Amino acid sequence: MKVKSAVKTFTYKTSLLESKAAKLADEQLKTELENILTTMEDEEQFNMREEEGSCDEESAACSASSIGFRQQPLTTLKKDCPTRWNSLLYMLESVVKNQELIERCLSRLRQFDKMLSDEDWKIIGNLVEFLKIFKSATEVLSGVTYPTISLILLFRVEIAAALTESPNDCQVVKLMKQRMCQSLNYRLPITELHVVAATLDPSQRNLNAVQEYLLERGMTAVDLLSGAIEQYVGDQETPSTQQNPETADDDVRRWKRVKQA
Repeated sequence: MKVKSAVKTFTYKTSLLESKAAKLADEQLKTELENILTTMEDEEQFNMREEEGSCDEESAACSASSIGFRQQPLTTLKKDCPTRWNSLLYMLESVVKNQELIERCLSRLRQFDKMLSDEDWKIIGNLVEFLKIFKSATEVLSGVTYPTISLILLFRVEIAAALTESPNDCQVVKLMKQRMCQSLNYRLPITELHVVAATLDPSQRNLNAVQEYLLERGMTAVDLLSGAIEQYVGDQETPSTQQNPETADDDVRRWKRVKQA
């Protein structure tokens, strides 16, 4: 992937990124200041004193903005890691935030073959928007302080909706959506346990996925829960009513001895 190659180029080149980022910030502040001065010159309805006061206020604001802007840390370029959730999204987001900086640094390094075209940047933007739904799903479903099984059907519905093709999708995103649609039932199937959990959750029991599941099988929510209780719980005897087989045999032998006597 061309983006990965571009990000890899800046390994151990943090100093170059920082210097270019500082220079870019100075240019942006200079442009902003020029725009403010131009706007002030065009305001003919104010008198000279008001213009001077306004200029002082704007200059102070610009100075504060300049200091605050310079103190903002550089957004680091993230790398994709196959074993980390959402790492591809983090990498693409960091690239988008540093688009102009990346182009300048690649030009400085004369790595013109790694520079991204306008079409490439459009594809990256589409991918960032598309992958955000999976970030939300993984973050919520990875929670450890609250039950998550009842939320699986909700996120499955949202993911299925996100996989619907849009006229604004680029060809790469359309291809990804087609492939994901084909494997959705395999990767995230609707199981009886998911439906039971959603039925027991008052905020999820009215999902269309739950109602469709019951309708396809011709059962009600009561039938589903009754079957689940029988399957996962069963008719377990309480400890007080359970009897050890060895104890029962001893009782039989003791009764026989008493009878023979």
